[in-house]
Amino acid sequence: MWHSDTMREIEQFTSELRSLTCFHVHSYLGSMLAFDFGIPKTFVFRNGEKGVEGSVILGIGNVRWSAWSGDRLIVDAETFDKDIERKTLNDLFVGSVFPAVLLSKDGIYVEFDFGRGAALRLDTTNEWDDDWWIFDIRREDGRCITCDPDGVLTASSIADGR
Repeated sequence: MWHSDTMREIEQFTSELRSLTCFHVHSYLGSMLAFDFGIPKTFVFRNGEKGVEGSVILGIGNVRWSAWSGDRLIVDAETFDKDIERKTLNDLFVGSVFPAVLLSKDGIYVEFDFGRGAALRLDTTNEWDDDWWIFDIRREDGRCITCDPDGVLTASSIADGR
């Protein structure tokens, strides 16, 4: 069950990230999303290919999400089409600062408020998977928090291996 301690821990973990700007949004493994913030970093995959990622990454798991501009639904995970919507997501979120994380009064939705009316809502009652996480936040120093649908946070440190 989501509780105020969870939200307080998320706020503590993200408070110093609020000045970082989103420079790229991309999807992977279907409708899972990654938001890149801060300084773009080049990395090399194990297969030798190069990629770019943010110094901070907000990852959205296998969850029902919806992107909003004000009170208007722009796209959601169920209707997401990579080719068309990738541009839409970048248009909506790129240039925004790291979002505030809010919980709906009924505890069903976690909302990332990017400001300027842009928001991403996650449905914590997801029925798509039994063993899943709804979001994670990876910081440049390797610290990471992962949040499950019950609002349980798991802190970890990730190695720079791909």
